[in-house]
Amino acid sequence: MRNGIALVAGLLAASVIAAPAAAKELSVSLAAGPPVSEPGDPWDARLLVHGVPALLKEATPSITIEGPSGNTTTFVAKPTGKRAADGQLIYRTRVVFPTEGTWIYTLSDGLSDRSYEGGSVQIRTPTAAPVPPVAATDSAPALPLWPLVLGVGLVFAGAGVAIVMRRHRLREAN
Repeated sequence: MRNGIALVAGLLAASVIAAPAAAKELSVSLAAGPPVSEPGDPWDARLLVHGVPALLKEATPSITIEGPSGNTTTFVAKPTGKRAADGQLIYRTRVVFPTEGTWIYTLSDGLSDRSYEGGSVQIRTPTAAPVPPVAATDSAPALPLWPLVLGVGLVFAGAGVAIVMRRHRLREAN
C-alpha cells in the first residue's frame, strides 16, 4: 500500500513539474523590434517560437508591455500557420503603446512562467514641424508708386494743356 501511495505521489509531483520543465525546450524571439515611436501607432509584431514539436502545439506566446507608470498590458499572439526558414512557428499580434514614455516589453511562451528578454522603446508625441521664419518686410509695396503717380499726372497734365491749346487755336481761327 505504501508503495502505491509513493507511486501516486511521485506521478503527481512529476506531472506538476513536467510542464515547466518541458517548456524549457521552447524559445520565443521577435522577428524585429518595434518600429513605432508615437503613442497609438500599431506594431504588428511577429514572434518566432521554436522547440519540441509537441510543445509548439501548446504554446500561446505573448508580448507584455510595461509603461512608465508601471501599468502593464499583455497581447496574446495568434499562429499564422507559417514557419520561418529554420522551422520556427510564426505568431502575430498587434501591440499599441498608448502613451508617451519609455516602455519595456517582454515575451512569454504561455506554457511556463519564463519571461524572454524583449527590450525597451521610447514613445514620444510628435512635435509640430518647425515653421520657417518669415522675413521681415516694410509696409511699403515692392514697387514704389510715386513713378506711376507722377507718370499718370504728367499724362493728364499734357492732355489738359493740349485741350487748352486746341481751344485757343479754334478761337483764334474764328
